[in-house]
Formats: sequence, structure tokens, C-alpha cells
Amino acid sequence: MAAHSTITTASIIDAALAIVDESGLPTVTIRSVAHRVGAPPMTLYAHFKGKDVLLDLMFAEVARLCIETQAALAGRPNAVRSVTTSGRLCCSILAGSR
Repeated sequence: MAAHSTITTASIIDAALAIVDESGLPTVTIRSVAHRVGAPPMTLYAHFKGKDVLLDLMFAEVARLCIETQAALAGRPNAVRSVTTSGRLCCSILAGSR
């Protein structure tokens, strides 16, 4: 297991997004994310009140990445593909979060 002090909110969000990417939003649980970061599930509650808060922060991160991608790829021929990929992930999170 990872040392609890090395686990950050950002690393938890990244782990949750990796789970979505690999196996879909329904597989994101506090237990699965905790396993991914190498910590007991209760450790995550020091960062989030619960799964709904984690889902909200995941969506915010995907939205930030989408905006960042759009800005970085403005005017480039392959921009549509990259933005579409980000958009698909964003929609997946939105569809399953409520």
C-alpha cells in the first residue's frame, strides 16, 4: 500500500478517471479507487465526503482538460478527434453521475 501522505486529491481523481477509461463509470467505487491508489477505502474520505463529490470533481477535471485541449489544438487539422475523445469521456461521466 502507498503511504497515505503521498495520496493527493489529484491522484485520487486521476485514478478514478483511469478506471472510467478502462472499464466504465459504473465500476468507479470508493473501494476500486482506493485499491488503485493503494490505500484503504476510508483514506479517501479524508479527501471527499463521498462518491458524489468525487464524481463532481472528476467531471470538473474532464471539463478542464477539454477546454485546455480545445485551446491547445485550435486551428490544427486533427483537433476534432482529440476534442471528440475528451467529449466522450465527459459525456460518460455526466450520464452516470446522476
